[in-house]
Amino acid sequence: MKLQKDTKGVHAVLRISGTLSLGDSTRMLSEQFEEISKDLTGAVILDLSGLEHLDSTAVGVLVGGLKRFESQGRRFFLVNPRDRVMSVFRITHLDSVFRVFPSIDGALAAADIAKDEETGGGRR
Repeated sequence: MKLQKDTKGVHAVLRISGTLSLGDSTRMLSEQFEEISKDLTGAVILDLSGLEHLDSTAVGVLVGGLKRFESQGRRFFLVNPRDRVMSVFRITHLDSVFRVFPSIDGALAAADIAKDEETGGGRR
């Protein structure tokens, strides 16, 4: 698995590629969530366009990330998962739990709108 972190203002964008499964890759993602939790305050956006496979442990790490960041009042978005990965979310009914966007820009826009609304600076 390859994991690349970028920041877009207060938001974190993680690009995940390869296979995400039990072992080093899920541990690395969990550590990245821990770091982001401490260092940034905005949304967490996972670009899954390069993710080819994930196992049940990886699904658990993603659900844990969602719970962690939402408990902090933060957004947690998935971007552009491949059909094979999206089918895992559909089978487990997590497609109704995760917010999925076709692009990073779309997820960033949704995160910024939500942040504006929370701080009272929303558009009218």
